[in-house]
Amino acid sequence: MVLINGQDLIRELRETAVQVHSGALMTCVDARLSNPSPEAFIRRPEEILLV
Repeated sequence: MVLINGQDLIRELRETAVQVHSGALMTCVDARLSNPSPEAFIRRPEEILLV
């Protein structure tokens, strides 16, 4: 289990939503949940938000 700062998480999600999903935050969240990155499992905790 890894604890991350919620403000960092939402900042990254909002940036991704704007860049990739035309600002649709829920579409971005749904896409991340349905397509988990296998790379996230071999990273340091602070790097996971950037994957």
